[in-house]
Amino acid sequence: MIHVCKVPRIQHGGSKKIQQDKLLEVTSQAGIVAAVGLEAFIALKAAGKKPDMFFGAREGVIEAAFHGIECAIVIVDEEFTDFLKRLENVELSYVIHDLISP
Repeated sequence: MIHVCKVPRIQHGGSKKIQQDKLLEVTSQAGIVAAVGLEAFIALKAAGKKPDMFFGAREGVIEAAFHGIECAIVIVDEEFTDFLKRLENVELSYVIHDLISP
């Protein structure tokens, strides 16, 4: 299972729009936590969590999931749709978590 958390780019509020308590809740379930994009990295850092992967995170999460490791990926919105398509192509299960503050 892959937990996918979308973070808006800085132009749309960035990591400041993320509910840190929900982010910690989602990432605490995961064996591996990855960040894609600077805003995603900052969101994790602000929540007191260091990502296990940053460079090559998309493929790393997919490989880990294939090996049975539950993963969480915090990803910027412009990379989000392509990543979901990739997950569907390789037939991996995922859950989308809405962490953006109202």
